[in-house]
Amino acid sequence: MSLSAHPADSSTVYFGGPILTMVGVEPEYVEALVVRDGQIEFVGSKSDAQAIAGLDSNRVNLGGKALLPGFVDAHGHIIVAAHQIEQAWLRGEKVTSIPEMVQALKEQAVINDVQPGDWIIGAGWHPAVLAEHRPPTADELDEVSTEYPVMAIHASGHQASVNHKALELAGYIAGVADPEGGVIGRVEETDVPNGYLEEAPVFHLRTLMPPLASTKYVSLLDRAMTQWASNGFTTAQEDLLGGGASDDWDIVAAALAQGPLKIDVLGFVEPKNVAFARENYGDRITDYVDGFRLGGIKIFLDGSLGGCTAWISQPYVGLEDSPNSCGVPTKSDEELDAQLDEFYPSDLQIQAHQNGDAALDQFMAGLTKAIAKHGKLDKRPVAIHCQLVRPEQWAQVNALGIIPSLYTSTFRDQADIVAKLVGDRISQHNAAGTALANNVLWTTHNDAPLLPPSAMALLDGAVNRTSNAGNVYAPEVGVSTYEALKAITVSAAYQNFEEASKGTLEVGKLADLVILDRDPLAVDPTELLHVKVVETIKAGTTVYTVDA
Repeated sequence: MSLSAHPADSSTVYFGGPILTMVGVEPEYVEALVVRDGQIEFVGSKSDAQAIAGLDSNRVNLGGKALLPGFVDAHGHIIVAAHQIEQAWLRGEKVTSIPEMVQALKEQAVINDVQPGDWIIGAGWHPAVLAEHRPPTADELDEVSTEYPVMAIHASGHQASVNHKALELAGYIAGVADPEGGVIGRVEETDVPNGYLEEAPVFHLRTLMPPLASTKYVSLLDRAMTQWASNGFTTAQEDLLGGGASDDWDIVAAALAQGPLKIDVLGFVEPKNVAFARENYGDRITDYVDGFRLGGIKIFLDGSLGGCTAWISQPYVGLEDSPNSCGVPTKSDEELDAQLDEFYPSDLQIQAHQNGDAALDQFMAGLTKAIAKHGKLDKRPVAIHCQLVRPEQWAQVNALGIIPSLYTSTFRDQADIVAKLVGDRISQHNAAGTALANNVLWTTHNDAPLLPPSAMALLDGAVNRTSNAGNVYAPEVGVSTYEALKAITVSAAYQNFEEASKGTLEVGKLADLVILDRDPLAVDPTELLHVKVVETIKAGTTVYTVDA
């Protein structure tokens, strides 16, 4: 049941539970909070709050539940999530082998009632959790269908396996060369594609998928926003608008045509899409209009750590003799330098997809050149994922003003895999504590829907650094629950240039709030995953309640 269902323009007093403001170095609690017209009007004592709100105000007794600022997504793909709502989930108890993956895809095809021109798609698999410990082949995915294209997307989103129908549509036939920035897997000792793809070919195939009717995607986007809100997020991101599917912009336009979005969505685009974005959404670079804002650009510098395509300075364990033993850079220094030269002095923020320490070296070298030419500006460049950082790199990260957005929610599913791939370097993996020790402001994200948009998984990974098997990796570089909470509230708001309106409970800020069933600072850190969202409130209006 909603604790505070009410219109945005009413006056509401919250009291009766821990109200954590997220202001300051140490946790700060207040007795009461007043919301009026979608903004925070007062934070302080209960008696003062009642006097300010007046006799006709709505009174919400939290009943011991905890009130915090709404969570801010530091990196994600909410429109991709809308695409994937009707895709098979290829991980978990029901998908532990390739035959089970095939069965899940078959079932999804029935659920979706596939018609001529449709694709059958699933996502989330990883060879480490499959009985076969390898990707599925085109022959195996032909068991799902030979009539429809079938695509099974790897957990990272950077690899995939497809059937022969999809290979045919893409022109990936015997003898075809690997495209720049990607790999086409081959049948052993032949030049015949085997269905496995890495990087560029995966993204090319995504552009071949037929668009759904805009009305359907608007409904799916609404469901995706509810998913974010159900995890306490009042701000989401769509990183790579127009880069993953041809109809991303149509979805945005159709959703906005129906009225304000349920929660805020901050969009980022590839450099090639900037002209279109400016022409159609240039008035939204500074301010949200109906819940959508254009934030900046997204640059790719490498692949994924779990897929061994992240660009690292020392070889992956066991791959020392491989041609790509250190992963794969996806952009030349010259291309990166040109893009930073163009966009560093612009009004757009810069985000770089960067998992490995060698890719971080490249990003820092490029930024150093841009700063030397244009002077140091308040750009808050973001290193997305930033999963492997050498100890000596942190000082330069700090000096350049880079904000590393760590991928802490991967610990449960992937820490055991990563530990085998990088050995002792696991202490450099998502090392939030090392960032803190070097005075680096950091955030964290789920990269949803590659992992579910769970705020509690972010806290758990940053604090506990524990795998599903119970293995704890380098606990000395974990952080406190309060520091982890800052990464998804005040620090994430700062990363997004939205610290004036979000991230803390202060007078004049938006009434973006989340109510939890208990205070996360009061539970044993090992229980963080079990803290539940009861209600999420966007600008004073309830957008999610647990009973809904």
